[in-house]
Amino acid sequence: MDIDIPSERVKGEEYRCKDCGERFRGVGKNPICPSCQSDNIAEA
Repeated sequence: MDIDIPSERVKGEEYRCKDCGERFRGVGKNPICPSCQSDNIAEA
């Protein structure tokens, strides 16, 4: 499910997926990679 939220209103953390290398901003306790749906991520 994709939800568009204005980025200036949400302060997420920067993450990098360890499986596919995608960099993304995540919000919540257990973010997942938007590209491959993996939860194998690290803070970037």
